[in-house]
Amino acid sequence: MTLRLQIGKESNDKTFNNMDVSVIMPAYNAEKYIAEAIDSVLAQDFSGSYEILIADDASTDSTPDIIKKYQSEHPNIIKADYRKDNIGANPNSYILCKSAKGRYLAFIDADDVWLAKDKLQKQFDFMENNEKVGAVCSNAYYIDDKGVSLKHKSDDDEGFISFEEIIVGHKDIFCSSFVCRRDLFMQMADDSKWYIDNGSFNDTVWALWMSYHNLLYRMKSPFSAYRVLKDSACHSSDKERQVKLSRRYFLKKTCFLLTHDYPLEDKMDIISKEYDYIFNNAYYAGEKKVRATKTFKVGKRIKDMVRIIKRK
Repeated sequence: MTLRLQIGKESNDKTFNNMDVSVIMPAYNAEKYIAEAIDSVLAQDFSGSYEILIADDASTDSTPDIIKKYQSEHPNIIKADYRKDNIGANPNSYILCKSAKGRYLAFIDADDVWLAKDKLQKQFDFMENNEKVGAVCSNAYYIDDKGVSLKHKSDDDEGFISFEEIIVGHKDIFCSSFVCRRDLFMQMADDSKWYIDNGSFNDTVWALWMSYHNLLYRMKSPFSAYRVLKDSACHSSDKERQVKLSRRYFLKKTCFLLTHDYPLEDKMDIISKEYDYIFNNAYYAGEKKVRATKTFKVGKRIKDMVRIIKRK
């Protein structure tokens, strides 16, 4: 695929080229954590201009009141929307991105924290000085619901992240460490209509697209803290939520492989292995109901196709 955008060149769109960075923060029922998230952005020692865009997704707790308080205290920096109906985290984030005025987009979830006060400056300077980089992320610490640091953190190597690492591996980038060029993000959105229409245009897709075009760079420093919540979709003990999450992850990777140029045999092998991984790790192996799901049936057909190809 040929990129239409000339990486590293400023857009001529005057609606956003006077602002350096737009910080994107979708929020839903985050009353326990959102103040800490906002404070960590406001505490940044950043020499450029920035805005914080927050959208409350029809929260049922006091999250809107907390946002309004910060908005009244920082009217020139914080711009907020308050949705009447819940539309989901991914659509909520994407709508914010479309209204952003910054040349760069930086992301932080309402329950995460930026750790270093120079986090934004370092990533901004790196992007300004490296025209071949379309987006940058970093390692992260893990914290619990009380903000206490857990014993481990991610410690991946610094450098460009290969597409193979993302498509074959079973881990994502940390959304709250992600910074990218706005015009490149919008090009990625134009190329991701299926994901947007299905409400699944998120950091998994961003990592796939950016790494596929060899534009995604990882900084080794852990600039962000990722909060591990027991009731979140990624860490829920509820089997139904686990099944849905695993199925969405499988569909995202499959859709990307089927719509982008890649060796056919490698495509089939990756999809087959991904299905095996999900089936063995989604906490529902052995349940009778699984054999009636579309995921199981599709996976079985794919595996049968792979066996035929390999025999040839």
